[in-house]
Amino acid sequence: MERTKVFISYSHHDARWLGRLQTYLKPLERDGRLDRWDDTRIEAGGDWHDAIQQALSETAIAVLLVSQDFLASDYIHEHELPALLDAAEAGGVLVLPVFVRTSTYDLTPLKRFQGVNSPKRPLNSLPEHEQDAVLDRAARAVLAALDRRATQRTDRTAPAPQTIWTVPHQQNFFFTGREDLLAGLRARLERRGRAMLSGLGGVGKTQAAVEYAFRHREAYRAVLWVGAEAPEALASNVAALARALNLPEAGAREQARQVAAVKRWLAGHDGWLLVFDSADEAPGELLAPFWPANGQGHVLVTSRKNHAQRLGIQQGLQTTELPPGEALAFLLKRTGRDDADAAERDAAAALAKAVDGLPLALEQAAAYLVEETASFVDYLAAYRRQPLDVLERGQPVAGGYREGVAKTWLLNFGQVEAENQAAADVLRAAAFLAPDDVPLELFEEGAAELGAPLAAALGDGDPLAINAVLTPLTRFSLIHRDPSRRTFDVHGLVQEVVRAGLSEAERSAWERRVLRAVNAVFPHIEFETWPRCERLLPHALG
Repeated sequence: MERTKVFISYSHHDARWLGRLQTYLKPLERDGRLDRWDDTRIEAGGDWHDAIQQALSETAIAVLLVSQDFLASDYIHEHELPALLDAAEAGGVLVLPVFVRTSTYDLTPLKRFQGVNSPKRPLNSLPEHEQDAVLDRAARAVLAALDRRATQRTDRTAPAPQTIWTVPHQQNFFFTGREDLLAGLRARLERRGRAMLSGLGGVGKTQAAVEYAFRHREAYRAVLWVGAEAPEALASNVAALARALNLPEAGAREQARQVAAVKRWLAGHDGWLLVFDSADEAPGELLAPFWPANGQGHVLVTSRKNHAQRLGIQQGLQTTELPPGEALAFLLKRTGRDDADAAERDAAAALAKAVDGLPLALEQAAAYLVEETASFVDYLAAYRRQPLDVLERGQPVAGGYREGVAKTWLLNFGQVEAENQAAADVLRAAAFLAPDDVPLELFEEGAAELGAPLAAALGDGDPLAINAVLTPLTRFSLIHRDPSRRTFDVHGLVQEVVRAGLSEAERSAWERRVLRAVNAVFPHIEFETWPRCERLLPHALG
């Protein structure tokens, strides 16, 4: 069995915390999977500097015991951190900070690394049972990383030495599930050379792409990441790859020369993975100028849109919410509460169901629970009273999410409204209906009750008009359509965000409109109309 080197970097002022951590890692050492290294391993008379540098060169996981003494240490700053940070930047080392005493961590470049606990609640500020919980969480994070490395070794095919690596994210050691999605992504890339991960904002598209890149990095000679969330910066992001690829044109003043050189390199080499992340604005038109000229490598796009026909992608792989079991497993892993009692597990399961398994919402809830040491039972009770307010108290830490749930969707909703007022009104009306299986006839036949924009868009009886109205919503994955049943689903939290954006007067007006529309469409209750009644009843009650 291959043993993975785990390097513990610490200040000698924090030796007591090193000893505590060692006891939690000891069972993993015994089973032969982990080779723990810290300077207590240096034998008397040994060259301690050479020993440390040798260990650093072999390290796969680094645990940092962070305090102000740690940050002030010249040796750590000059000899340990540079090697670890360079390896982390190249994707070869996972860095796990554990905050043991108060520090100015947030003012240092290290702040980009997600800690096992909050720097606002270091170990020395916690009661002993909470200290044990944090150290247990650290050991479990190491175990999760070991399991992931074992999976990667199993999945490797034709390893490529010294992979060029520009992925700006660490592997998320709380990543849970998604095995079918990742397997489908691998199959589609191998078959077609291009694929898109599509879905609602906050559903975990970027995290799935990051996980795929780490799992398969040794199958590629280069893994190249391009942020596409800001269209105005896309050209410069592609041009920056010239430096990573060590191309002669990297120093050219003209950005166009750098972009052209990158495209030539892609056309002339095989075995690469190019990721365009968060290409949410018309991905086909946005990415076409930078698209590789042939199929020698793999191109992966993440987007809230569900296709990019201009790029030959007819349908994205839908990144959906986590199923209940995986959502619960994530919450327990993310909060370090795998041993929670029955009441806490039941509350965690209910919370996972309440947020419909949305990864961003799960992360926000977990971040708050860890930060405030709140119980699942109390959080769930508060969430049921004020869902969005309670959720937004926790800002995402793991997973690379830039914003919380509300901000993530409000921008898209604004774009929909600017493009098509009728589409925005469909979402407003849907916010007052049941979230699943919303029938299209409710809008087609009840349009006159739902305001002027929808009445104008759907009032002439054109059977294709509803498609034009719904298209802006499906493009941003704000709804999921079922064409065969002529229904759509909308996430419960999307409904909550839409309702929260309405004034009291607007909310009352929409409630009345929806009630009148449902009443206009609902048939007289007779045996012959039971199927239609059954279809509309959840929305009449909702």
